[in-house]
Amino acid sequence: LKDRIMGLRFLEVILLSWKFAQNRTRIAQTLQEFCRILARNLSLPLIRETVFTVTANYTAIFDKSYCKSVSVEDDGLSFTQTEAARINTPGYAFGMVPIIEGVHRWEFQILNDAVDDETLCIGIGCKPLRETSFENSSDLWLLRGYNGKLYHTTELRKEYEGFTIQDRVAVEVDMNTGKVTYYKNGRSLGVAFENITGTVFPVVLFYGGSTRARVSIVESGCSIPSKTVTELKSLVDSLAAPPHAAFCEEIVYLLRRLHGTCWGRLINQFLTTQCRLLPSSYEKFKAPDIHAMYVPPLTKSTGQGDLFAALSILGGVENGFRHGGRVLHATYGIGCALAFNVVSHSVLVHYEPSRVKIEYAKFLRAIPTDPFQSSKLILSRHEIHSLASIITRISPEETTLQQSQIQLLAMKSLNVLISEKENLASVLQPPPSSDGKSRSFIASLLDLAVSPSSLKVLMQRDDLERIVTLLYKHVATHISSFGSESDLKDPKRAFIVTSIPEDPDSEQPLTPDCSAKLETWFVDPTSQSTTAASMWKPSNDETLGPSEEEINPTSLVIKNISDDLEIEEKQIETMSSANFRDFAQFLIQNVQHKETQLFLLARSLQIQYARNTLVQIFSRKPMNSNDHPLVDFSGEKEEMMIQLACLVRIVASGRAGESCKEKLNEMVCYLLDCHPSLAKLLMEQCVNGFLRSAKTPNDQENTEKGKSSDAEAIISPSFTLSQALLPSLIKQDAQSLQTNDTWKRELVDALAACVCSIHLSNKQRSWATLHLSSLCLQIFSASNTEEFITWATNSQSHIGKLISRLSELIHQQFQVESANFGEKIFFSVYLQSLATIYYLFPHEISPSPEIKSYCLATSVVRSLASREPFCDDFVADIRKLAVQSGEDVEKLGYEDNQKLWDLPMDQELSSWRTDHPNDWKRPVSVYSFGCNSYGQLTHEEDDEMLTNPIHAPVMSQLCPTMVCGGNACTFVVTQDGLVYASGKGDYMRLGLGSTDNSTSLKLLRSLQAIRITKVAASKGSYGHALAIDSQGHLWSWGDGDHGKLGHGNAEQQKYPKQIESMKRKKIEEIACGYTFSMCVTRNGKLFTWGERPWTGHNVPDDLTVPTLLSLDGQKAGLIACGQSHSIVTTSDGNSIFAFGDGANGKLGISSDESHFTPHKIQALRDFGITKVDIGSDFNMAITSSGKVYSWGCGAFGTLGHGDCNDRLVPTIIYALEEYQTEDISCGAGHVVAIVRTSASEETEIFSWGQNEQGQLGQGNNTATVTPKRIPSLSSKNLQQVCTGSHHTILWSMKKKHSQPYYPALVPTKYGRLQHKTPPELFFRAHLLQKFSELVYEALPFFNIRPNQDLHLSHGLDTLRSLLQTPGKISLLRSWVSHTNIDRDVGPTIILNRYSARKGEPGETLFAQAAKQLPQPDARPLRASKRAWKVQFAGEGADDVGGPYNESVSEMCLELQSPGSPDALFKLSQNGRNREGDNQDRYVLRPAKSQNALKLYRFFGVFMGVSIRTKNPLRLFLAPIFWKRLLRIHVTLEDLASVDKAFVTTFRYLMNIDQYGIVDEESFNLLPLEPFKPLQLGPNVELPLTFHNRKEYVKKAIELHLDNACKEEFKAIREGMEQMLPLSLFSLFTPEETENLVCGAPVIDWEVLKVNTMYKGTFSESSKQSKWLWEVLENMQAEDRANFLRFVWGHTRLPADPADIKQQFIIQSSNSSPPDNYLPSAQTCFFKVVLPLYSSKEILREKLTYAIRFCKTIDTDDYARHEIAED
Repeated sequence: LKDRIMGLRFLEVILLSWKFAQNRTRIAQTLQEFCRILARNLSLPLIRETVFTVTANYTAIFDKSYCKSVSVEDDGLSFTQTEAARINTPGYAFGMVPIIEGVHRWEFQILNDAVDDETLCIGIGCKPLRETSFENSSDLWLLRGYNGKLYHTTELRKEYEGFTIQDRVAVEVDMNTGKVTYYKNGRSLGVAFENITGTVFPVVLFYGGSTRARVSIVESGCSIPSKTVTELKSLVDSLAAPPHAAFCEEIVYLLRRLHGTCWGRLINQFLTTQCRLLPSSYEKFKAPDIHAMYVPPLTKSTGQGDLFAALSILGGVENGFRHGGRVLHATYGIGCALAFNVVSHSVLVHYEPSRVKIEYAKFLRAIPTDPFQSSKLILSRHEIHSLASIITRISPEETTLQQSQIQLLAMKSLNVLISEKENLASVLQPPPSSDGKSRSFIASLLDLAVSPSSLKVLMQRDDLERIVTLLYKHVATHISSFGSESDLKDPKRAFIVTSIPEDPDSEQPLTPDCSAKLETWFVDPTSQSTTAASMWKPSNDETLGPSEEEINPTSLVIKNISDDLEIEEKQIETMSSANFRDFAQFLIQNVQHKETQLFLLARSLQIQYARNTLVQIFSRKPMNSNDHPLVDFSGEKEEMMIQLACLVRIVASGRAGESCKEKLNEMVCYLLDCHPSLAKLLMEQCVNGFLRSAKTPNDQENTEKGKSSDAEAIISPSFTLSQALLPSLIKQDAQSLQTNDTWKRELVDALAACVCSIHLSNKQRSWATLHLSSLCLQIFSASNTEEFITWATNSQSHIGKLISRLSELIHQQFQVESANFGEKIFFSVYLQSLATIYYLFPHEISPSPEIKSYCLATSVVRSLASREPFCDDFVADIRKLAVQSGEDVEKLGYEDNQKLWDLPMDQELSSWRTDHPNDWKRPVSVYSFGCNSYGQLTHEEDDEMLTNPIHAPVMSQLCPTMVCGGNACTFVVTQDGLVYASGKGDYMRLGLGSTDNSTSLKLLRSLQAIRITKVAASKGSYGHALAIDSQGHLWSWGDGDHGKLGHGNAEQQKYPKQIESMKRKKIEEIACGYTFSMCVTRNGKLFTWGERPWTGHNVPDDLTVPTLLSLDGQKAGLIACGQSHSIVTTSDGNSIFAFGDGANGKLGISSDESHFTPHKIQALRDFGITKVDIGSDFNMAITSSGKVYSWGCGAFGTLGHGDCNDRLVPTIIYALEEYQTEDISCGAGHVVAIVRTSASEETEIFSWGQNEQGQLGQGNNTATVTPKRIPSLSSKNLQQVCTGSHHTILWSMKKKHSQPYYPALVPTKYGRLQHKTPPELFFRAHLLQKFSELVYEALPFFNIRPNQDLHLSHGLDTLRSLLQTPGKISLLRSWVSHTNIDRDVGPTIILNRYSARKGEPGETLFAQAAKQLPQPDARPLRASKRAWKVQFAGEGADDVGGPYNESVSEMCLELQSPGSPDALFKLSQNGRNREGDNQDRYVLRPAKSQNALKLYRFFGVFMGVSIRTKNPLRLFLAPIFWKRLLRIHVTLEDLASVDKAFVTTFRYLMNIDQYGIVDEESFNLLPLEPFKPLQLGPNVELPLTFHNRKEYVKKAIELHLDNACKEEFKAIREGMEQMLPLSLFSLFTPEETENLVCGAPVIDWEVLKVNTMYKGTFSESSKQSKWLWEVLENMQAEDRANFLRFVWGHTRLPADPADIKQQFIIQSSNSSPPDNYLPSAQTCFFKVVLPLYSSKEILREKLTYAIRFCKTIDTDDYARHEIAED
């Protein structure tokens, strides 16, 4: 084939060089020979089953070219280590065969290795191998022979088994389940790895120092199943075209090339001759055996050769995929050459300039042949109809495969010919008939389209109907050009028929009286008496819907809940609706005859593309009453109504195609406007369909899906059809639902029957529940609902049955979903809808706490959204607080949503609290001292130890209510419930998601949405912590040894995680021991868990979940934990229990015995204990009289008795006896107490015990055995104290205050709040804060998904600005962390900056990235650190972060640059006019084409990547962009903010009569050229006149407000949806979204200062360091961005300082002389290197030059390119 095609290429050159006059005979002979070749090949079947069976060849299983320090022998079956290797640089060998899918297994025999120190690892890996150290490589999954350890990224904590010499070890990879299992000597060792995805290879790895290790493949144990490529069988675009078809395609291609030269005349003559002979040629034709590979050559006498040749030249030959064939990549549109790689089971595609592997052939599509140019090919009427007769005359029963192919070629040829007007005229004129009757070709073609034939089996139905549609289009395009002299004087003539064809779904032919009998087209074939009108009515004697016995809540639980936030695949519409506009317009303008209308309407229902035409006609509002003459009801109303109803049902069933179904809503709205009685007909059938479906078993419903005729689909009730109709009916007739009791009751009851039906699928019941809740919400929006509630709660109705079982059903569904909640933010639509129905209808059964919380939150949301009074349950606590504060609740008015508070005021109040949180916080002073080795004291000084108390400004600024000290770490709880952490980070103890130490306080983002009230941390061991939120829920994080985190395992938790088993408990107290934990509930129950001896249960095993511990029936109160013992008081403080290790008398029971169950301490009975605390092995207790008792180990004087002796019983500390002790805290070996004398309000601080780290604050490191005052803290009036293992923190916040803290002054920018009093502001803010907490707690039950009924969210989306921002961000970050892929960095892309500078479309960096990165599924970009890795072509920079940041910055510039060919944004019109607001902001630029929308979609991915990786984009987009992105209603003021001239001009037009323009004449004198006619729809324009100016202005503004860049925003959202949960963004404000994407608009150097590290000779006090900060402070905004890009690759800081993941490094340089050198930067490491400049001015000069002119990384190669070009 290759040689033959090459011959044709050479022949083309020769033939084009022939002199036509001299070689006429030879040319004719050559043409005839070509036709014979075509005849021989085309007579072979063009359809062919092509099945590729690929079997892997294991004679060379391992790749000799991809190994290191290993020799691969025996054809890849044996491996020997040849060089010494180490762990970081091992030897390895990779397999040749990629593993993509299926189950694969291979077996090794260990021939030699180092005994007792086996250095062999076996498993799988990825190519290329980036990190070779098997201990931390993310590209390897290995089992180590020496110790049986498993490695992937790190050493996995999983018990496994090793191997040694002579062992046989098999590896089994199941890519279907993503699991890897090892077998040793035939015995399974269990699953080793899970979640394996992508492409992997077998791996053998050695790391030993010797070269003796050797392994060999056991051939009998090596098996990979063969793979069969998907079988594709189609006439067009088959997977692989047969060689003869490919050869025919090349011949046709050659003849078409020749047709454009002097050969054209001869070819036209040949084609004209053959068209005249087509009928006779066809009669002589006899189809050969379709399975024969070859047939005898066809001679000219038969005529078959000429027939095939003529049709193939005109219509072309369908080409398919073949080896070496030309194909296109469907996603990227790149041309390539195709090849099949048998070994790798894949399709390889050769691109330019590199090779790319494509795993699935579905990504490819064939390039269609070029259209034939027939501008001079004019046939007579007889010739045209001869060609048409081939298409229409074949009897369906006799059609063979070969004849069907001829029909297809004839259709394609005819479409080529009728592009000429003269040929078209011949087609439209019916041929004369001998019997006196005539039928047009189009009428015959209608018959063919709806008749059964083998052609429809062999072709896609769409292909056949496409031919019909193209004929329609040609008719409509040219019909208006025929003059009065034409034979087509009556355009209707082409469509009028004298005989009606038979109905394919009925045995009886239709009667000619089609106007009266058309309804018989849609009757049940088995019952001719059934009429179309009767099919809508439900049967009176049949009970519809499920019976009471069938409704079982357990059976109604949906267990296979799908993730509602996962991206659903979008159906791609292949045919554009533009194909039908011309024909629709032709029908509207020309078809007036009533009988013809009815015939066309009914007959067109049988043709999919004609249905589409009708939908196009009926899916838009007419501009006037005469616009749609097809909907003229002056005549046969009943018949027309039935036909329209049938059309609606066919479209709703999906039998008219998805494109039609999408327009169903618009079509129903229009038809109901024209014919209101149609609504009743459709509604009755909709209700009937739901009721019958609820009673129909699944097998019948499934049978319905396979119905082959429209008649059966129409007359049979169906859930699917009713499902499609319901939204359209409700939207169009919403007013009737509120006034028509019958309709709403029937519909509600029918949907309730579907909800309760066990016969419907989970998806159908979920849909029914959603629309039932939506419908009820609409009904409840009416004023009077009492009668409806009374009816609905009647147990005899289906809705009554549902309501009576609702509590049980919700509970069971909640149990299923909460157990598998995972990374989801919301529950399923099904559970959300059930909760909504529960809220609407009253219940006697008490709800679960979760539903109760949801109902309360819903009530508050609806109250705020509609500005109605709050319910008492919500405001009761706030009223109580106001009364306790001495305020008059009635006068405050903070609850009034109507008169005193409106939404803008609430928005200002929320904004004030968010932007200026310290205005609402009580000032607090914090002091700290002791060990600071890990930054746990957060002081700016680098001292590792502070022996004197020092004010802690960072902590003081946070205004903490609580501080908790742990083992070398500190936790701070602020007044608004946020938690910050600093200090040592190993074992995830900080809860920040990593093991890094933190010298500054960092926010625990995962707890942002939760208001934390208390934190406890262990002061020893590996560190863990507990926390309680405002709802009493319990959280834990850190090291998990012995199950001390309470999650049922011993795993670490890098983020705070709620303890599932305690979800329904309200926790009051928490305490952390070294290896165990405790908590007390609000009703006094004690729970313990962790290491076995110390939990008080005396059980043989560790407790991994909280377990109830009894205190002799008494309620627990205060608790404290030490290293190995605990103490618990009763709720009244009069009894105290101890258990655990008793050494040194620390249990206080007069001995050193250990007790593993609670034992009462008699010495403290009835003392009223108010505070207890424990050091590592000693105890402190404060009594109600303020006295302090201590007992246990007295080493270093920790007991405060003046000696180092132990105390076996609690003993009073006499040194503090004269004081009233307010608070006390124990470190690992020291104690700090806050005391007060009775005569003074000031507090004193005493400390004693161990002091090697200065933790006593006495200014030294000497231990103190008696309490000693800290003089420097005497006047600070400190109220609380906490101690870590070796550090101390005190602060001035009291535990309780008698009065709330009111804001002192309202900032001037909040003008609406200026008249409010401080108490009123405080309590309203408190109310809004409680509202926000309620919503976040119940958020999983809220349905805020976009594009749904607005009622479903209860108005929550309108209150987005009142929800606290940290809560939204926390939910978003949590979802992102759960959906990250198991990689730090995404795929690698190559960007060519040299090409980007040329300014060609598609060559910008942004466009290059869009082409190379995965689309449409961008989920591979969900890497945890960087979405992709960048390699700049021709540059040497290695991407560790810098080139990635650089590429993002350059892309942002391209997107907004007016000179960029791929810019998606343009300067706002105000900016171009230099007037109004936002003159420096950009707006979205309309897409130039449909193909350009891919860039907009990638921009959505781009924004999603920015938010996921916390790398802000430097985009200056106008506020209106963010509003439109979030689907927030855009106002005229928003439009004026970017285009003031437009709004001003149109306002002038609206009121032009006020300026003296009062008639059409004066109006036309105005310069109206800029006001073009508005495009309101297909072929619908609205020009501007004086009389319609107001309508024109209204429509113009609507187009700008609602439809501007609609498709572009849709594409952007689709891209974002690949990376983010778009539903959650229904709660984000435009400002919050902009900050997430673009970061902080102003670069604040103070934020960077606190995150800076100094290296070399620099320190914070160095003069060069000070000069640098002074220079930066004086920079303008542009230079600030340039500096940030110079040192980091970014141009903005994240909006939240906690998102800065790297420390900024300022390092000195040894360059000499320093003043001659520029500063340098390492963007990957956020580092700037400064020479030791001699002055600040020189530093300013050098730095300014560097940041302005050195913006890119490593551009040497570009410089060489440019020099060479110059």
